[in-house]
Amino acid sequence: MIIWLVYLIPIVTVLFLIFAYRSEVTWWEYLVILVVPVGIILGIGAASKASQVRAHEFYGGVVTNATYTEPWNEWIVSTCTRCVSTDKNGNCTSTETYDCSYCSEHGDSYDYNATIDGSVFDVAEVWNMAAARWGRKFVPLGRSSDCPFPRNGNAWKAVWKGDSAHLLPYFSIHTYENRIQAAPTLFSFPKVDPKKTKVFDYPKEYGVENLSVLADRSVPHQSQAQDLLNYYNGKYGEAKEVHAYLLLFHDPDPQRGRDQEAYWIGGGKNELVTTVGLDRNNQVQWIYVFSWSPNKTAEVALRDSLMQMHDFDAVHAVELIGQVGVQHFVRKHFREFKYIQIQPSQTAIMVAAFSVLVFCLGFGFWAVRNDYDNIVSSTSGRLRDRYPYRDRGF
Repeated sequence: MIIWLVYLIPIVTVLFLIFAYRSEVTWWEYLVILVVPVGIILGIGAASKASQVRAHEFYGGVVTNATYTEPWNEWIVSTCTRCVSTDKNGNCTSTETYDCSYCSEHGDSYDYNATIDGSVFDVAEVWNMAAARWGRKFVPLGRSSDCPFPRNGNAWKAVWKGDSAHLLPYFSIHTYENRIQAAPTLFSFPKVDPKKTKVFDYPKEYGVENLSVLADRSVPHQSQAQDLLNYYNGKYGEAKEVHAYLLLFHDPDPQRGRDQEAYWIGGGKNELVTTVGLDRNNQVQWIYVFSWSPNKTAEVALRDSLMQMHDFDAVHAVELIGQVGVQHFVRKHFREFKYIQIQPSQTAIMVAAFSVLVFCLGFGFWAVRNDYDNIVSSTSGRLRDRYPYRDRGF
């Protein structure tokens, strides 16, 4: 790998010290100069390769129940000790015990369970949506409190009954290895500059809110389409290992779809991306569907079905994506791309070169100036160590 050219720095450093400061540098100092840079290069190279292949994907599932627990308090019985007298030096000579019981206050709390692992920032939002969608049931916890103003803190629980009509989608972010994004030219993905080309960035929302319908200009019923696509992604996301997107461009040029594919480097391993071109009257101009799925039949069927839609209907489009695309999606396993060799980035190479150079210069200067020297034996011509202070009368 190119990064190992950095190792020329310690080699040159050692050669320079041998010829210029041979008597001032010991054998183990040469060894340190040669060994430490290996660790620096390996560490920076590994970190660079890991960052290049690290990718994220959304997992879809459903919330099964949510719980809200009211504020409550409890009386804590406790005995404490205090000093009542001291000697002239301030040392305690007598103590007494006293009752230091107190009322411990506990705030309200929220919790939930979902079919997939993950976490959200606002757990209260999950409870509010679940309670509104499923209703809530009182759950007595049987607490009692001896505090002056007792609060027993019972709970309320909302439970999904399993019906599709009241399903609450839930999404979490998972990390996986994507070697394709580190070598896009192997798959003929040109570099796309989002400042010059109209493309969408990946949405970052997760939890019970996930943005899967993106448009450069709002279209009728976009909000309902978003809710419906979240439904499909939540219901089938775990079983089919799929997450679908609908991207809307008001642009007659079908190149926008290919630009989006190149910008997302083909998409994630579980993604099904449908790009649609519309005119100013929201009439369909082109359709481009892409994914890494080996089942291209579903993509072709989805494209052909959407092309039959003259006037674009966002909700109907999502229904087709869910029924034709999502339910027939087959995820490609990215372990098939293990053959792609990842090289450290140019930035990593520069950082490694700078780090190794600083180390070699610093340690080389110290090696020359310290008290550990090599002197040549007059009898054998070999190098031997001269330890500190040996020639100073100690």
